[in-house]
Amino acid sequence: MKTKTKNILIVIGVFAALIIFVGVVTSGFKNWGVGRTVNEDNLYTAECMTLKDTDDGYGVKITVNEDGSFKVKGTATKDVDYEIGTVTLDKGTYTITAFEDASRSTVYVSANYDGLVTCADFSDNTFTIAADDTEVTLTLHVFTDAKLNDTIYPVIVSGEEPGEFYK
Repeated sequence: MKTKTKNILIVIGVFAALIIFVGVVTSGFKNWGVGRTVNEDNLYTAECMTLKDTDDGYGVKITVNEDGSFKVKGTATKDVDYEIGTVTLDKGTYTITAFEDASRSTVYVSANYDGLVTCADFSDNTFTIAADDTEVTLTLHVFTDAKLNDTIYPVIVSGEEPGEFYK
């Protein structure tokens, strides 16, 4: 009887340690999307998105998430641009970000408005809109031979400080 109880306690202890370990490694399970809410300060929303799941034969597979983020995987066989979506902004200053590993030679996101372009995630990612009701189109730019395995989190916030996709 003592051996059986001891074995049960060992199994419970190992299971509890495993849960604690996984929780710490995943930042309290946030890396799995558990318990996250989209930042309400983000002016780009899932409703802005026109991008759809795609596997267009250029080596890039895109999977769109319900929250407005999307996963890109594969190795690009040619330069290709994907329209992510459009958001309408009023006069003011905004900052755009999308993901940490952006590069002008592999993959990045841009905001296009009034014939101007602002790239996300670089030092020049702040832009000024001159008039109310200005349409800003977000575009994903992928270049030949880019090796992709990223989730893109488009964020446009008012002001000169970058925002977060999740709170």
